[in-house]
Amino acid sequence: MFHDRFVSNYRLRRPKGSSRGRLASPVGMDMDLRNKGVITLHPVAPDGGQIRSPKTLVLTGVARSGTSMVARVLHGAGVYLGENLDHVVFEDNEFSALFDETDLDLERYRTLLRQRDDRFPIWGFKRPHLHVHGPSTVRHCRNPFVVLTVRDAVAIAERNAISEHRDPFESLTLASFDLQKMLEFSKALDCPVMLVSYEKAVSQPDCFVDRLLEFCGLHLDPADVAPLVALVEPDRPAYIESARRIFDGFIDGIRDQRLFGWAWQRGQTLPVTLTLYRDAKAVRHFVADRLRQDLASSGYGDGLHGFSVDLAGLGFTANSRLSVGIQGRSFLLVNSGATMSELWIGDDGATAEPIHPLIGRLFGAS
Repeated sequence: MFHDRFVSNYRLRRPKGSSRGRLASPVGMDMDLRNKGVITLHPVAPDGGQIRSPKTLVLTGVARSGTSMVARVLHGAGVYLGENLDHVVFEDNEFSALFDETDLDLERYRTLLRQRDDRFPIWGFKRPHLHVHGPSTVRHCRNPFVVLTVRDAVAIAERNAISEHRDPFESLTLASFDLQKMLEFSKALDCPVMLVSYEKAVSQPDCFVDRLLEFCGLHLDPADVAPLVALVEPDRPAYIESARRIFDGFIDGIRDQRLFGWAWQRGQTLPVTLTLYRDAKAVRHFVADRLRQDLASSGYGDGLHGFSVDLAGLGFTANSRLSVGIQGRSFLLVNSGATMSELWIGDDGATAEPIHPLIGRLFGAS
């Protein structure tokens, strides 16, 4: 039975005499009754050979569930998490590039694991949504210990709505689905797994840090633990800013039954996919990948972010309201919601792409 495979947090007790990072209990409260927000699958003896042996710490969870918080604490504790580390989200860029590929290069992945094993007795990596690659990604690791962060699905959905420009309810549905898949992933593993509540971690940071260090087999002096507790910081400004996708885009106008404009994601060169709406109804998807020299000259990536869309046969009339948005997101380009007649530039047969008067002023065009 699944329930036979885990031990709840109230059964994992610290050896007598240890006080590292322990919270003072309210008067009269039995600490065994306190909800610490931790469930451990396949626990190991605190003084056994497995926890003392060289190991790989695998940090995962649903995206935006608090995995960066866990990684930040372990990094502060001296755990090596990568050579080219992003110090906002604490992901190793080399591992991220591997996992971002459509098909994981297992040979390269195993090579990276062995290289790190040769250098560090204890090291780790962070990768949200690791479940999409299957349990084998963990089984390839040397003596893996998995820390899986679990967060309120509504909070994840709201963060995605804010940072990713997604519909909140749709994000909630996806977050709930991903959480279920992540739990199935953890159930399929046969190594120690610590499931930690993000909400409990931020409300009881001393207890969280204490349990995390214990699970990972990291023994620090009490004086070194307090700074780690301070790293448990909800809504960290640097994280919020870096985790936010920022889009820009403009509908220039319509000429010769073609819609012109541009859109891009700041800091990215890959083109974005857009959705064309007629009176709030999606009628077409297209990619903004045409070269616009005015964009390139003004620092909008490489300038390959323009679009020219044929509107013939899509049912538009002079009074139809036209909008363009980033596909799958709530972000709409400037001038969305205007009628066809309001966006009309003319049918003069010119071949040059139009520059809307406002965009012309922005780019200094005459």
